[in-house]
Amino acid sequence: MAPAKGPAICSRSELAKLQDPSLVRAEAFVGGEWVAASSGRRFDVTDPATLETVGSVPDMDAGDVRRAIDVASEAFSSWKTTTARQRSVLLRRWYELM
Repeated sequence: MAPAKGPAICSRSELAKLQDPSLVRAEAFVGGEWVAASSGRRFDVTDPATLETVGSVPDMDAGDVRRAIDVASEAFSSWKTTTARQRSVLLRRWYELM
């Protein structure tokens, strides 16, 4: 798959529909940070209904994925100690924010 041309986050027509365009990101969220692929490569995301390019995201390689898995595994160590009640409060708040 060829890398995307340019750092387009979202097509202008789609981005214009959002109330808060800053919610659309063009990086991967790993370890609490927005990161690019270590290679710098990207690929386009296409709307299958219109064939319009709606975004561009990092083309993460096996090393990038391994790092993301390791960080997620570390995060799970603390998450697994939270009670069902604490999780429900956090998930409800997330839902309300969306």
